[in-house]
Amino acid sequence: MTKIIILFLLTLNLLFASVGKLTAIRGDVTVLRETTQMSAFVGMKLEEKDEIITKKASKAQMIFNDKTVITIGKNSSFSIKEYLYEPTSKRSKAKFGASRGFFKAITGAIGKINPEKFSLATRTSTIGIRGTHFFGMMDEDSERIGCTKGAIVVEANGVSVDVLAGEITIFNLGDVPTPARQIEAKDLNQLRGGLASRSEISSKIAQLKLKLDGGKITFDKEKVGEILESIRSIKDNDIRTAAADELQDKLVLDLDKLAERISNKIDVDVGSGYSVSDGHDALKWGFYTEKHIDKIKDGYSVDGTKYSTLNEAIVAAVPDDLWREAVQSDESVIEQLIGKSSDGTLFKHYDGLAERKEVIQYVGKVLGFVSANNVYSLIEQDSTNKVILTHEFGNRFYSGLMQFNAKNPNANDITKWSVALSSADSTSITPNSFNAPVFIPFGSTKLSSAKLFFNRYYGDEANQISGYFRLNDTSENEAYGIFTANKGIGSAYSLVGVPIRKGEYFSWGYWAIEQNIKGAEVDVASLSGGWIKPNDGVEKTTLALMEDYKLTQLKASYSGEVVGTVQDILVGNDVMKNGNIALDFDFAKASATGSLSFDAHSQGWRIGIDEAQIDGNGFSLTQMSAQSGSDVELARFSGDGNFYGSKAEAIGGGFKLTSTTGKSAIGAFVGSR
Repeated sequence: MTKIIILFLLTLNLLFASVGKLTAIRGDVTVLRETTQMSAFVGMKLEEKDEIITKKASKAQMIFNDKTVITIGKNSSFSIKEYLYEPTSKRSKAKFGASRGFFKAITGAIGKINPEKFSLATRTSTIGIRGTHFFGMMDEDSERIGCTKGAIVVEANGVSVDVLAGEITIFNLGDVPTPARQIEAKDLNQLRGGLASRSEISSKIAQLKLKLDGGKITFDKEKVGEILESIRSIKDNDIRTAAADELQDKLVLDLDKLAERISNKIDVDVGSGYSVSDGHDALKWGFYTEKHIDKIKDGYSVDGTKYSTLNEAIVAAVPDDLWREAVQSDESVIEQLIGKSSDGTLFKHYDGLAERKEVIQYVGKVLGFVSANNVYSLIEQDSTNKVILTHEFGNRFYSGLMQFNAKNPNANDITKWSVALSSADSTSITPNSFNAPVFIPFGSTKLSSAKLFFNRYYGDEANQISGYFRLNDTSENEAYGIFTANKGIGSAYSLVGVPIRKGEYFSWGYWAIEQNIKGAEVDVASLSGGWIKPNDGVEKTTLALMEDYKLTQLKASYSGEVVGTVQDILVGNDVMKNGNIALDFDFAKASATGSLSFDAHSQGWRIGIDEAQIDGNGFSLTQMSAQSGSDVELARFSGDGNFYGSKAEAIGGGFKLTSTTGKSAIGAFVGSR
């Protein structure tokens, strides 16, 4: 009986164990625990399921057991949905919620040992992290989520956006996150409630510098005292709070920079082995390690043990993460590669009015490590290590392969990693990133999961690309790393339109590699995607007529044909054959259903258009799935089009599909009533 009572008491202690505590409060702060609302106080212990609530002119800061720090502003609500911290354990997890107001987070140990299990959910989005600092602001109809260190992934309404340090995404409730952009001063002002501290105080804060002197952090105490006195003199409580937040943000950023200088940050120079375009500063990269590595006369030392090579020392010091540094390409550079129409909008992949489409092939290497059961080995920097990715900017499509070897952490053999990548949908290439592909393992590689994330373009002319990857094989080995690939000499070329037919409303054809066009014959391998172009005198249907069709509850059916290509990264290209499209529109409901079919690589693509939505004089294919009898299953899809003619007699548009086996279909369609 005694043992049962002790076990019961231990269980109670676990159920109500403290997960953190409040370390600072200002104003009216309460903690809601189950149905009891309690006044908060400094030092108050927090439990799982607690909700921390602030009112006007109030603020709270909390520190969790893994040293995660959360700060919330006025009129905010923050909840602890799930929390478990066991040092070094993969069972550790943190799931937080922020339903309104402002929050700021500095992640702790869980963000390092188990980043996949750290998340923060807002009203409409979920934030995943990679050892980072980030913030968010939720008002009545929008969200602003940004990152000041590391990187986060913001997901809302089925769309994920990578947000790196110094970037922000802003979106309305119900919408998808916008592509990340650089944080501006106005963003920080809005996050502080639209209140800026006095300009003279902001100037003093900007000039304040923390310094590292003999391993100690020093600062100008007199200047800090002046700033604090100036803040105290502000009569408006909200503006005083904004100034205090500005000072805190500046000190945290400076501390981060100093911490990085004295951290276990290892710079490596494996090189890409390929030339880089002139005027481009190559990306730098390396490891973070748990233990410090000392450079000694004839090698390296970790905890007093000598190692002859840096790689041996990195493994002994336990690789913890990876870093990279470079200047990102301006969005205008990528927009230029994608192509712009006369009205300044980006060309659709099927728009035949585009004169040409730019393509760049990037070639490089990967850096990282393979781990299993807390045993590590580095990815070999040998001839097997390579990345080749071809970016068709105009088609918003990229594909390629990644290969490398590493010693099996728990055996004496070598693990070989070989994957092909393919991504064709509306977000595959954006003006500031390229998004997650479908992975196709080949050779002896057997994957259980795969991710590509935090991908960016670098250099004045998109000279370089880089991204992080995480691959898990069926033997429970995990490969984590960064790939970096360069635009080589002669690796850029253009696609131009090759016409094949002209109908009553449109001309259409293929995109083909310009330098491979010889007379009327074009090799199939040189083709990529299809295009359409309205004939002279054919215009988009007026918005007034579309509104009239909606009011009169018109229904109309369209049918036509498709043109395009299907790329199998391991086999090659093939053109679409026997292509057909059919769409039945209900203008009153602003929706449609239909089907799309074609053959390529001796396989039939039989795709149901389960839902299309009309918007103005255009429409989007919002739901698509493989039908019975299809030889492929869909992993990704996107499509859109427009109505043409004085009575909406015709439709024209395009689509991109990626199968679960990595085949990518890029095409255009035309149809008439």
